Amino acid sequence: MVEARLAIVSCDTNITEHIKWKAPSFCHNGDDRVTFNLHRNGSLLLIFHQGAKVKEIKGNGRLIDDPTGRLEWLADDRACLRIMDANDLSEKLNDVKELVTLWIASADIEKAR
Repeated sequence: MVEARLAIVSCDTNITEHIKWKAPSFCHNGDDRVTFNLHRNGSLLLIFHQGAKVKEIKGNGRLIDDPTGRLEWLADDRACLRIMDANDLSEKLNDVKELVTLWIASADIEKAR
């Protein structure tokens, strides 16, 4: 899913990439923020997180308010976005960019608290 990768790295010039959990992972200023979870059927989960360990959100509720309504929340500090195939990704591409941008900004604020 090259398009998903390109969408993520286009969100901020401080995004770097490495491999985490045997899949591409994207960091902002050295902190893990979004990781691919690849599935055999070709689908993809984008995992939005603040690193491997669950972190308590010091603000109220979830890390971000999801304006797209597409996130599946796993905890207040982590969520996922399911991409079924290339057509689904095309439909959700603008949402991916919006969510990555919001997630990075909110995670940076939360880290500074």
